[in-house]
Amino acid sequence: MAGVAVILSKQVKPHLLAYRAISDRLLYTRIRAKPYNASFLQVYAPTSTASEDETDDFYSRLSGEIDMLPRQDVILVLGDFNAKVGQDTRSTGVGGKYGLGELNSNGEKLISFC
Repeated sequence: MAGVAVILSKQVKPHLLAYRAISDRLLYTRIRAKPYNASFLQVYAPTSTASEDETDDFYSRLSGEIDMLPRQDVILVLGDFNAKVGQDTRSTGVGGKYGLGELNSNGEKLISFC
């Protein structure tokens, strides 16, 4: 069983514009902010023990949700991607020299998604 959540402070709560539990791995929150509103997608990606179909479905769903977000908003995608991208992903234009571990299949999918 997976699960994802967002905790808002009392100061931020009045600025909540939208909240939608997309799945047990994706959660959408929109906050009123200046000069632009902020749309957050909180994620909990499948682990490396998940099937490739499950991981591909997750990234496909995430991509579709991003496409539906208000374009004028600041868009933030954050959470646990259960991925290792390694230390040198600069050749892809994603990441940098401060990653940890050795690149794994979930790391490849995350880099490709980015």
